[in-house]
Amino acid sequence: MIEIKLIAFDYDRVLTDENLNFDGEIVKYIMDMKNNGIITGIITGRRWAYIEKMKNLFDFIVYENGFFLYYNSHIKLFDEKQEKLARDAKNYLISNGLDCIFGDLLISCTMDKYDQLLEIKNTFKDIEIVSNIDRYLLLPKGIDKGNSLKKVLRMLDINEKNVAVVGDGENDVSMFQLAGLPICIGNSIDQLKKISKMCSNKKYSDGTKEILEKLKNSNYKYNENI
Repeated sequence: MIEIKLIAFDYDRVLTDENLNFDGEIVKYIMDMKNNGIITGIITGRRWAYIEKMKNLFDFIVYENGFFLYYNSHIKLFDEKQEKLARDAKNYLISNGLDCIFGDLLISCTMDKYDQLLEIKNTFKDIEIVSNIDRYLLLPKGIDKGNSLKKVLRMLDINEKNVAVVGDGENDVSMFQLAGLPICIGNSIDQLKKISKMCSNKKYSDGTKEILEKLKNSNYKYNENI
């Protein structure tokens, strides 16, 4: 049996209900994991202003889909080239009047903006368009949830086999491919369900709570061969 030492969650529709309200019942599970020495974190595409409210409950937060880490302080997870690409793309979109949501570096646009985003990708070759449920994210190559999780594990000296992740969308694929125990819930996309080792048929935070109850009952261990 493999011991879970760290568990990371997507935020929207994983720790929340369908309307993106945080499920307070999750707190007791987080506290139980902390009491068992398990590190807990959030890896989200959200901006800091939105997710900051979670900083006292979780040990770490990766935000803007892998650009930044909050672990006692704010830590940059990008290099100079990636930062320049993100800022150039952001300035290009703003100057052309494209109505998107802009984080410090993350760009998030509605699905109807795809043709305009494709023009950006053709202009900036190392920019990728990443689907995320009902939006597109514009990200420099190498900025994703999987790479950010890898940097967190290196910092904490934790093996990938000792990591569980819970997510639901396309931008969670990279961290599912990295973690020893990828976990899906009922509203997860089919691509995640196919590569998960554990799943709940319940949706949103109800699915997450069901999974956490199972992990608690197994003393936070899993069979590597499941």
